Amino acid sequence: AGIHRALGVHISKVKSTTMDNWEPRLVDFIESLGNERAKQIYEAKWTASVERPNGSASDRKLDSHIREKYEMKRWWSDPSLDT
Repeated sequence: AGIHRALGVHISKVKSTTMDNWEPRLVDFIESLGNERAKQIYEAKWTASVERPNGSASDRKLDSHIREKYEMKRWWSDPSLDT
């Protein structure tokens, strides 16, 4: 969560399901998108050569991967959501 917070709220919002207030429009969006669809969008151009960081990955490697995925949208593809 710390790495996502460091990206800034214009890229990634970290919210607690129990401690934060959720606006109804955000709940509706998250429910309509779902985890699987979000993964399909953010990993649409994923290839077998991309190494997914595991639990023992260094903070630097994890930070790099998360920035590539969410900030640079390296593997992103969804014409209906792309701006």
